[in-house]
Amino acid sequence: MLYIYSSNIRTGHFADFEKAVASHQQRFAASQPAGWTLKGFFFKVFGFGDAHVEVHFEVANYAAFDSAQQTAAKKGDYEQLWTEFHKFLDPATASGRLLKPVGGKDTLVVGC
Repeated sequence: MLYIYSSNIRTGHFADFEKAVASHQQRFAASQPAGWTLKGFFFKVFGFGDAHVEVHFEVANYAAFDSAQQTAAKKGDYEQLWTEFHKFLDPATASGRLLKPVGGKDTLVVGC
């Protein structure tokens, strides 16, 4: 599955955000909980998209969300990095999406 977290960056913090992400890229990747793979941080380009920045993760299964919660509760590097990361963001604009691959054995299509 693909989990996409998006948010706007607080006014005046774009350069600081970019610098922090670039300098901690390896720490972000290394501290991911079981079942999570960081795919990257992405800025929107030329106004395309609803938010300034997106973070993409590959997530193995729904149990990985419990793993993330348990990892954050340990107050280690994972929790510290995300706390620092969120200082640059506007919490009122944050959202997440979870996407499943088309044609997967457990894909559920509703509506239309």
